[in-house]
Amino acid sequence: MKNITYIIKQVTISGLLFFMFQSLFAQLDWGQRVVESTMTRRTAAQFGNWAYPQGFYLWGQYRFWKMTGEDSYFQYIRDWVDNHVDEQGNIDAGIGSLDNSEPGLITLLCYEETGQEKYRLAADYIRNVYHTYPRTSDGGFWHNTGARGQLWADGVYMICPFLAHYARVRGDTSLYTETANQIIIYASHIQDITGLFYHAYDEDGSSSWADPVTHHSPWFWGRAMGWFGMTIIEILEVMPNEHPKRSALIKILSDFIEGVAEEQDESGLWYQVVDQGDQPDNWLESSCSCMYTYVIARAVQKGYVDESYLDTAVRGYEGVLREKITIGSDKLVSMHDICQGTGVSSEYSYYINRSRNTNDHHGLGAFLMMCWQMAGYDATDNLNSPPVAQITSPADSTWHWPNLEIPILASGYDFDGEVEQITFYEGDNVLFIDDQAPWSYNWPNVSEGSYILYAEAMDDSGAVALSDPVHVFVTDTVFYYEAEEGILSAGTVDNNHTGYTGDGFVNLDNQSGTYLDLTIPFPESGMWKIAIRYANGTDQNRPCEIRMDGTMVSSGFGFAPTGEWTDWAYSEKLALDLEAGDHTLRITGNTSSSAPNLDHLKCIRADHGTGLTDPAKRPVEFYLYQNYPNPFNVETVVGFEVNLQAHVRIKIYDVLGQNVKTAADGFYAPGYYQIRLDCNNLSSGIYFYQLMTDDCRVKRKMMLLK
Repeated sequence: MKNITYIIKQVTISGLLFFMFQSLFAQLDWGQRVVESTMTRRTAAQFGNWAYPQGFYLWGQYRFWKMTGEDSYFQYIRDWVDNHVDEQGNIDAGIGSLDNSEPGLITLLCYEETGQEKYRLAADYIRNVYHTYPRTSDGGFWHNTGARGQLWADGVYMICPFLAHYARVRGDTSLYTETANQIIIYASHIQDITGLFYHAYDEDGSSSWADPVTHHSPWFWGRAMGWFGMTIIEILEVMPNEHPKRSALIKILSDFIEGVAEEQDESGLWYQVVDQGDQPDNWLESSCSCMYTYVIARAVQKGYVDESYLDTAVRGYEGVLREKITIGSDKLVSMHDICQGTGVSSEYSYYINRSRNTNDHHGLGAFLMMCWQMAGYDATDNLNSPPVAQITSPADSTWHWPNLEIPILASGYDFDGEVEQITFYEGDNVLFIDDQAPWSYNWPNVSEGSYILYAEAMDDSGAVALSDPVHVFVTDTVFYYEAEEGILSAGTVDNNHTGYTGDGFVNLDNQSGTYLDLTIPFPESGMWKIAIRYANGTDQNRPCEIRMDGTMVSSGFGFAPTGEWTDWAYSEKLALDLEAGDHTLRITGNTSSSAPNLDHLKCIRADHGTGLTDPAKRPVEFYLYQNYPNPFNVETVVGFEVNLQAHVRIKIYDVLGQNVKTAADGFYAPGYYQIRLDCNNLSSGIYFYQLMTDDCRVKRKMMLLK
């Protein structure tokens, strides 16, 4: 295989895109990919409640509709608004907070585009709330009606862009002054001498997070500052040029940009707690990085700050694409490390320990805003964009029958040229070189064992990129089937608890009767034993009804507590005599808590007699799970499973193949184990971790970001 150091330099964290290709089409393409991926994942009816993250995301999608003219984008927006606004303009949520006012912006735009009266009535209702909405003594809107005297930096975005656009659409010009005053009042309390914004201010200082002298909170939280900067940009977009308060807003904005540019990491991104980048547990957050990039680039374009800041924006844009964006085997784009919705705290640890979500609307909306703005710039400085390689089949961690052919399919993309060839690898061994699409290889007569497959793409400029690894297991005695492959009656596929396999785990809604259907392809007739891997973090059993092909197997199959939600265990085995072919297993929750979290099924041939002790007939003996979180900052968790007692070693290697750390070295009984890795002594970069026994080697990749 080609020198791994060279290959790593060509790929992103996920083995995907390193730099975006040039011109307007590049940024449009990424924004459209996110819009279409989002619309594929969820219909408008599934998009969520009337809430600010949804409204914010749809504002970004609206801008892409205006730019591309793709009518399905606007129809999706309108369908979502119609789910929450009736024909009389009534909204299915209260407006008792700034947060719940934010979707008014997209509702107002629906009125502007269609002239439909119900949208105007809904927008008028929100505007009228602010005639009597509570304020601080100097006129700042409270964050919500229950947060007496509190001003949060994120709050201004929830109301001011709506009011500014309402002034434009409905002619209520007093609102230009109102929105400017809100920015000036808030900034007087929370803007630091550095230009950065503290998260919040409490007028009487009674909140636990309020400084006794200044009454503001102590930390510069990334997204709160992003909301504030974006708000100023949005007001300036529609405020008349001759308005007397424009200069005050531009001064607040320019001071902010100067301060935030000083805190940019060498990756181009910004930290969750922006000025604490030297803290080992801090992490680079996606949504604020997109917001700052958008604000800075827009401010440069409009002449609010010096054009030298464009370099800061370009580095932010490249950093987000390089570090936080991936393309899945389903061709859908995902964005990672997005902080969940966050309140105010005096504790640094509170901000650092917030969940790092994937495809959260806070981040996707910010990404669309950034791409919309960056459409005018060539962000790649004429660099050749390397190709993208992915193995599309077989899927990762799948089981295969021995001594048969395994078809391997790959995809190759090159955004500024063409892919000339795909090389298929098993470990370090070249299986086949294909010089013509569709890229494929039929791997013949594969014997029992565990294998790691790669695809390497080479473009017409000679740049190469290596795909993520795909692990395949070939055996006739055991296979695994992921729960997320099934059909849920009500629930979600989640990934917020460590230790799961595959893409996540099934979390059924907490109500009696919710179920999961799994259609499982059994390769051979005979007796099969099925164990269900699950987590139950409560102190109560969660019994379930189990049916196979509609026939009752158990009316109260037990799922006992496992400890924490991160503690996974296998259930008792179900013994079933089955014909070869597809069979549907239904797991139905019997109680109001429904089923536990469901990870996968382990299906074991039970009628091989002594064959299980024969080395040629052993089941998959070891499984090494993807570390979580990944990428990670200092600490991450590695899980592995042992199906027979063995001497297990887990070692960490850098890209040069040097052993930099040993995580495990000892004898392990059959079971599932988790090891917490402290990598404080290692520098940022890509590493490989490998599980080794006397006759097994399994390797995976991870990324350390400090």
